[in-house]
Amino acid sequence: MSAVLIRAMAAEDLEAVSDLHLRNWRDSYAGLLDSAFLGDPVVKDMARRWAQVPLAPDLAIVAVKGGILTGFARLRVDHPKGPLLMNLHVEAQHRGTGSGRALFEACVRHVLQQGQDRLWLEVLLGNQAARALYARWGGVESEPFEDSISGTPVTSVCISWPAVSRLTLGPIRPS
Repeated sequence: MSAVLIRAMAAEDLEAVSDLHLRNWRDSYAGLLDSAFLGDPVVKDMARRWAQVPLAPDLAIVAVKGGILTGFARLRVDHPKGPLLMNLHVEAQHRGTGSGRALFEACVRHVLQQGQDRLWLEVLLGNQAARALYARWGGVESEPFEDSISGTPVTSVCISWPAVSRLTLGPIRPS
């Protein structure tokens, strides 16, 4: 079994990243978001989001295993509430193989290199799989709150890691 390689997202990754993001939204948010939104509107949204590689100070990275892009993450370091993990997505068939954890650990290391010690994200309350994963990784969940995605009301939670320096990370992987 090959190791997971974490590297900077490149322009040639954008189509695969957009496609993965779209598949994961349609899978994870079916029944949570309006099915009409998950049609053409989300296709256009992903094309807009991934028209170019996010620029610094954002961190945009991909996981590659056996030459195949298996996941990606995007971290916004300069968010007013502290570093925000905006995206962490792994191909369904590669979940549980270390790609997600490697992406998360690379984001944590980046946060620490920026002299910060916390990380947070938002997730839909109904996305039980993601919430369970983040809990296993030591995330602390907030009370649910009302939010919206592209005008659709949703209930979300914040998951935070108030002291990422205390997390036990795996070996340093190339980036």
